[in-house]
Amino acid sequence: MTAFGDNPKNKEKQEQAKQRVKDKIANFRNCFGTESGEKVLADLRRFCRMDSTTHVKGDTNGRESAFLEGQRNVFLYIEACMNENQENKLMQLEQGE
Repeated sequence: MTAFGDNPKNKEKQEQAKQRVKDKIANFRNCFGTESGEKVLADLRRFCRMDSTTHVKGDTNGRESAFLEGQRNVFLYIEACMNENQENKLMQLEQGE
């Protein structure tokens, strides 16, 4: 069951949400699928610490680690928005699940 329920009246809303997700995937691919976009992604990958830990040794209250993990999460979202295999996950986000 989806966030829209099984009610046939909600089928149109579900189809609209699916289309928004497909449009989002296309928009992210158009933006980041170019040579320049790939360079930006490479820079964001480095900046968001995708290839290293976000845990900061000695971060007693966890704030810095949480901040860095938030940056990393943004990059993961961008990657998901470019990947058709993530359509179900994006639908869940679209529906607020």
